[in-house]
Amino acid sequence: PESIVKGLMIMLLRGVSHLHELGIIHRDIKPANLLLSGNGILKICDLGLCRILPEKLANIGGAKTQDETHAWTLQVGTSFYRAPELLLGDRGYGEAVDTWAVGCVMAELLNGKPLFPGSGDIEQLGFITNLLGSPDETRWPGFSQLADFGHIVFKEKEPENIRNVFPGWSDDAVDLFSKFIVYEPARRISAREAMNHNWFFTEPAPMIAPFDGTGFNLIAGSYI
Repeated sequence: PESIVKGLMIMLLRGVSHLHELGIIHRDIKPANLLLSGNGILKICDLGLCRILPEKLANIGGAKTQDETHAWTLQVGTSFYRAPELLLGDRGYGEAVDTWAVGCVMAELLNGKPLFPGSGDIEQLGFITNLLGSPDETRWPGFSQLADFGHIVFKEKEPENIRNVFPGWSDDAVDLFSKFIVYEPARRISAREAMNHNWFFTEPAPMIAPFDGTGFNLIAGSYI
């Protein structure tokens, strides 16, 4: 139910926002790394791939690390949730890779299936361009500066109308999703901003844990 989806999204955004405020990028946000307690509290797990932003490291001092040089590996995250800048060779990425993944999780919760189920990087980019249109400097300023620019030829394609792609979604859900799933990382909504989006303040109201009782059934949206 949408009320449950909203509640889960609020908890996810609270956790991601807290990580980002600490300067931590999770780098592997996906449903398999989101756990639910018996009373419905969402927990973000598996921080094995997380990194600390260089500006945070500069504040706390310490030896130089790969974090501080900010030349990070691209092989992070599960392909379904990997942001386009990762797929195109940007090693200086930031928190926006997490918010892209949060948008993918939102769509999966609302649709009941993965948004971009690519079996590899090329197929993953194909799913993304089918929705957002082919990337160029107009849709993604700085696109031509990416490391893998020119290595992949994109067939010219216009973006889809999100409302037509997901006709069962409310206008507010479409609006929030469209702020997560956007090519240019700098234009993606932050986790903190997303928590205050109008979608969470319209009917149906979010069901937010903790819930009383011995257990919570996510599918039925009720106690077990």
